[in-house]
Amino acid sequence: MRGDADEVEAALREVPGVDTLSSTPVEGGIVRVVVSTRTPDLREALSRAVIEGGFGLLEVQARTLSLEDVFLQLTRSEEGS
Repeated sequence: MRGDADEVEAALREVPGVDTLSSTPVEGGIVRVVVSTRTPDLREALSRAVIEGGFGLLEVQARTLSLEDVFLQLTRSEEGS
């Protein structure tokens, strides 16, 4: 997305169904945002929030975590604790 990272994040947190969200400024005003949700598909609602917020939407991808992905995330977070 193109826009201020904090403003993009604030707009996307307002979308019902967003559980967690992280953003990383890349370069040239571009922000990479990762949204986690238990809602089946929020792409349309997220896209609408981005566009209505006046931000540039560059790409939207849906990714479903496998059981192995979830296990790796859980065990990595426990190692850091």
